[in-house]
Amino acid sequence: MNIIQDYQMIGLNHHRSDFRVRGAVSLHGEQRKTFYRQAQKSGFTGFVLSTCNRTEIYFSATTYDEVLRIWKKCCPEAKFSRNCLIHLSGPDMLNHLYEVACGLDARVPGDNEILGQLKEAVSEAREAKLLPGIWQKITNSAISCSRKIRNSTHFNSGTTSIPYTISKRIRICAGKSPKILVLGTGAMATLCIKYINNHLPDRELAIASRCPEKARRMASECGGDAVLLPADNADFARYDAVISALQLDRPQYEIPHGKSLIFDLGIPANFKTEVHSDRYQHLDWLAAGVKITLGCRSGEVLKVRRIIQEYLQAWDEWEEQRKRVTGQLNLMACSRSA
Repeated sequence: MNIIQDYQMIGLNHHRSDFRVRGAVSLHGEQRKTFYRQAQKSGFTGFVLSTCNRTEIYFSATTYDEVLRIWKKCCPEAKFSRNCLIHLSGPDMLNHLYEVACGLDARVPGDNEILGQLKEAVSEAREAKLLPGIWQKITNSAISCSRKIRNSTHFNSGTTSIPYTISKRIRICAGKSPKILVLGTGAMATLCIKYINNHLPDRELAIASRCPEKARRMASECGGDAVLLPADNADFARYDAVISALQLDRPQYEIPHGKSLIFDLGIPANFKTEVHSDRYQHLDWLAAGVKITLGCRSGEVLKVRRIIQEYLQAWDEWEEQRKRVTGQLNLMACSRSA
């Protein structure tokens, strides 16, 4: 049996669940650290990839049932449905990881954020001493595959993205000089500010973060003002648009009265609401509204799949070489003992 067969993934992603379900089962920050501490006791090795589109646990040296039990323990309020969960092992797991790393499995195909998120997840697991040699080979291979796709295809190029869509909608609804508040200083917030600055140079921009120093730094770099993170009952009505990309344990803010546009990019959602509207738009709604009009992306998919197949073939060849070397070493050991 090939060694890769012992490596598995259990997860829940945008294909089978909406943002409320994904938010309830997400493993961010302290929850992820708690999961690692508990999982180590069962012999777990691997890593957790938890983003706005997915929470996926890549694991070996323990069982599916044990990983799921610990996951449920870390998210006691979540309802886990077997119909929503995905379980892959061996080459299927490896193929999925390649597709995730390059953005082929993204909510918006070609998403450029996921590679950085994967690197961060791998780095955290490595620091926790949960990534022994084979896992490092697997993750390095996925990162290398993604880089080759970015460098040799146009799959990840273009402006069809959620941040681009947000900046465009703000300009249509609020004009060329809107007052905008951005909550958060992570990758998604940074991308939103980049597009806002490109398309709305006359905007008034305020940036808030749970870390005031990060907000000040970003405001200085991007040409905005750092403000304190609003309280739970804050009134956002003075802003034409609010972009919230905070990692919160649960929804915290109320939808303001008035005409303010709310773009909620949090998983779990940052605002308390059950419905989308013209003023409140969550990540899933925005992603569904992004029109993949870039012919180059759809046209490049075959190239992407060919590169992924090359990497899967390279893995098979490595496995065969490993078997041959192991067999030769065993024969040599038997000869010596005889």
